[in-house]
Amino acid sequence: MIARRSVTLGLLLGAAATCASEKSTVARSGLVALEKSFNRKVETLYDDPFALLGPARGVYLDGYGAVFSAEVNLAPAAISPFRPQMKPEDIAKLRQRKLDRLPLLRQAMRQLLSEAAVSLEGLPREERIAVAVSLFYLPWESQTGLPGQLLMQSRRGQLMEARGKEEALNTAIEEKVF
Repeated sequence: MIARRSVTLGLLLGAAATCASEKSTVARSGLVALEKSFNRKVETLYDDPFALLGPARGVYLDGYGAVFSAEVNLAPAAISPFRPQMKPEDIAKLRQRKLDRLPLLRQAMRQLLSEAAVSLEGLPREERIAVAVSLFYLPWESQTGLPGQLLMQSRRGQLMEARGKEEALNTAIEEKVF
């Protein structure tokens, strides 16, 4: 009877230790640091930064991984009380400017994924890191050929293995356009 309890207790302790080793230890402070890093990149990315309408927010979802989201205007329109409407040629230029800036946003998102893989040490390698960016448009803008949202995601382990290898990173990251 005592031996049986010892075995049962040993099995329970072993199971608890196994569960504890697989448990994520993603601290909120780590997510906040990545949020700030992404916000800085977007707001100071180039000489003509994107407009960050909804700052990045990160959350850890147990069993899935870390998810970051933000809302961005790729190229704000120059509308004011003194210029309430834009000419058709200005609207076309704005649309083209947004198309031209999409690769820059994709690059910033890929960098966040790569940074997160390294800095979120408590995130298990099999869990995912995802970055979703919603894009803002005014009602009169033509969205033809422009996404409403970009989503990039990958498993942390794949991102760690692909660090510094552009081709491997391209393969590791799944991108969806909505």
